[in-house]
Amino acid sequence: MLQKLSHAVFTAILLAAIVSEAKADTIELRADDWCPYTCASSEHQGLLVEIATHIFTAAGHRVNFRTVPWTRAVLEVQHHQANGLIGVTPAEAPSLLYSAEPLMYAEDHWFVRADNPWRFDDLTSLAGIKLGATEGYSYGQDIDAYIAQHKSDADKVQLYISDVSLQRNLRKLQRGNIDVLLEDCRVVTRAVQRHKKKVALVSAGLASQIGLYIGFAADHPKSKHYIELLNKGSRALIESGELAQMLARYPATLCQGNR
Repeated sequence: MLQKLSHAVFTAILLAAIVSEAKADTIELRADDWCPYTCASSEHQGLLVEIATHIFTAAGHRVNFRTVPWTRAVLEVQHHQANGLIGVTPAEAPSLLYSAEPLMYAEDHWFVRADNPWRFDDLTSLAGIKLGATEGYSYGQDIDAYIAQHKSDADKVQLYISDVSLQRNLRKLQRGNIDVLLEDCRVVTRAVQRHKKKVALVSAGLASQIGLYIGFAADHPKSKHYIELLNKGSRALIESGELAQMLARYPATLCQGNR
């Protein structure tokens, strides 16, 4: 009798595992290389991917993340070639669906060379300034409007696509071809740490705090389910303190005191 019962228990566990495996999805996430949030590395895929993977695997799913050019990432999600666009703001892809709250907030700062005394006060501070930024990114409504108004004037705004933007703008800032670089603090902190002898930058002030989300296609049948998982999982990460622990591993030391 005990042997039969053990066999029955084993069979039930095996069947449960098979059913669970059948229900598990592989959630395809896409973004560009915007390290340390989303990184083109198989060993270290970035903070946002770490958060998303934690939430979705806890719900029984798998995550596959890949970096591609930003425009292509948007199109892959819109055309159901991938499930989610990670590290996006609603302003960058308004046709997608989003969770109630962002996964986290990023901080965009105005960066200048260490020997430049310029500091940001308001948009009038940009008079006579050559600004470097990234094509297709959102920095907040007012700044986005300023960039849209002046992007055809290279004496005011110079834009690059995401794949090359940071490195090119850093070089131009060093050479004096632009005066100010607009970028997220964790991203620039990492770049400076990796190139200490080449880059000496300081934050000239906080530009904006931007909520970072995963965007899902509105007409995909599983998008709302994935959003529900994100809503629940994000709250759990905050309440448990795990999100704070994750964020602490990705410091924004270059901007301390300039928020």
